[in-house]
Amino acid sequence: GIGGSDTINRWVRQFSRQGLRQELMRIQRPDERDQIKLAQERIQRIELAVSQLALDKILLQAELAEAETLLGSPLQTKIGRRCSRWLNALRLEARC
Repeated sequence: GIGGSDTINRWVRQFSRQGLRQELMRIQRPDERDQIKLAQERIQRIELAVSQLALDKILLQAELAEAETLLGSPLQTKIGRRCSRWLNALRLEARC
């Protein structure tokens, strides 16, 4: 059997062609390789979701600024307490 990393390094030196050798070798089981691939895909989906949320936030801030300009005063002070329940409900929905 394979005694350790020295055996693999010896095989690489002995049987590989110059220029095709890799300095870093990673020995993985197939299930480990699949887990890494799934984790990378998940990271990509999360990064996409975060970027989409950032764009949504920028658009909402721009719309709020335009509405405040049209009304001539800040909307946040006009909303007051009567809409705080509604805003909290929206925040809770966004977390789900």
